[in-house]
Amino acid sequence: RRRKLDAEATGVTSATRSVARAAAHLRGTLDAHTLTLDANNGSDTLAVAAHGALSVDAKSPAWRGTLDKLDLGGTLALTLAAPARADIGAQRVHIGAARVAIAGGNLAIGDFVIDHGRISSRGAFADVPLATLAQLAGKPLPMASTLTLQGAWSHAASPRINGTLSIRNQHGDLFAAENDVVSAGYALGITQLSVDATAHDDAWTVAGMLETRNAGRGELRATLGAGAEPGVPSLDAPITLSLRAALASLAPLQPWLGSVAAVDGRATLGLRGEGTLHAPVLSGTFTGDALRVDAPQWGLALSDGRLRASLARNVVTLDEFTFKGGDGRFSATGTLARAGNGGDGARVAWQADHFRLLNRPDLRIVLSGRGTIATAPKKLALAGKISIDDGHIAYSPREALLGDDVVIKGRPRVDENTRDLRVPALHLDLDVDLGRSLTFEGEGLETALGGRVHVT
Repeated sequence: RRRKLDAEATGVTSATRSVARAAAHLRGTLDAHTLTLDANNGSDTLAVAAHGALSVDAKSPAWRGTLDKLDLGGTLALTLAAPARADIGAQRVHIGAARVAIAGGNLAIGDFVIDHGRISSRGAFADVPLATLAQLAGKPLPMASTLTLQGAWSHAASPRINGTLSIRNQHGDLFAAENDVVSAGYALGITQLSVDATAHDDAWTVAGMLETRNAGRGELRATLGAGAEPGVPSLDAPITLSLRAALASLAPLQPWLGSVAAVDGRATLGLRGEGTLHAPVLSGTFTGDALRVDAPQWGLALSDGRLRASLARNVVTLDEFTFKGGDGRFSATGTLARAGNGGDGARVAWQADHFRLLNRPDLRIVLSGRGTIATAPKKLALAGKISIDDGHIAYSPREALLGDDVVIKGRPRVDENTRDLRVPALHLDLDVDLGRSLTFEGEGLETALGGRVHVT
């Protein structure tokens, strides 16, 4: 007996979803019928068309047929490229081989099964843009991207998860952007990107590798033990982690620094982790060589920099930090930060020997001295003794500055919230010896400066 069913709904809401409008149409018999469904919530749309047969067996009613159309528009664009077989029962859903266009790429599903709440699937994907995936995840990328990915997966839950996942770069690159302008000169030059993950009874092993022409290479290896509840990651599951990265040049970081300063140098990172996700214990090393910082507007020119830092039981120690300025050098050692302590408790001892701090025509400072920098809750303390070995200060009155309430057409308005940013209280205890080679000129006065100044 032929049947006809038309249903419409508007303004349907639940705790998690809302549907502005939905319409369903059924034509045919139980053994041979067609079904269409259209729905939208204002920003997303869904269109489904299928034909098949319904079995009304009281023990296990099921629908078997073909999914002819599946179009999802809006936040996630998804389109069924070819019809796919489907079996839908009370406790089991099976979708056969299907090809889907999704997120700007394509997806080939070999099999998809939901059996008593346990999901199993296998397939492959290609031409999927990384930027689109990040947008769907609600985590915008920190870099501009034209990178597309390809890969494959095989997954089964019985009830613990077993399976594999592999991801590879296919086309494109990642770019640092300056003032939202993407330049080929800021490309990382990705030659290889790979992620391989294997699950065995909920225990995961992950290996990743990134190799670039312009920013060096990095390797990641991690394991995550199985939790007590099948299929659910546990914060108390044991983990191991190792990360190694080598940056041949720091120049790719330049766009984030803008024109304030130019940096360069080489850096390596070695990081190890163990414990649990709830309480990880990290250790490792960070090194930097041939470091350089140039900020001409400040007269800052530091070169021949060297950094050696270590991390042990979540405590960062500055083993060596040194820069050359002019014919002198600045160096520092100490404890930088303690994890979980908000960075408080840091204490660094510094020393300067004939160190040229600034070198502008109107401001030249060469100094020697030693002291400490320490942090406490909401406080930064700087103490020490400084002597000026050579210096010159040329003073000129500053031009009038516009008030905070002045808005210049064509420039972004200053965010009021940024004016109230809380900064640590600065506690100073500096003893400054002006030496015998500090001169001053300005307002018609040319003189040498001498004596001692104690600043607190």
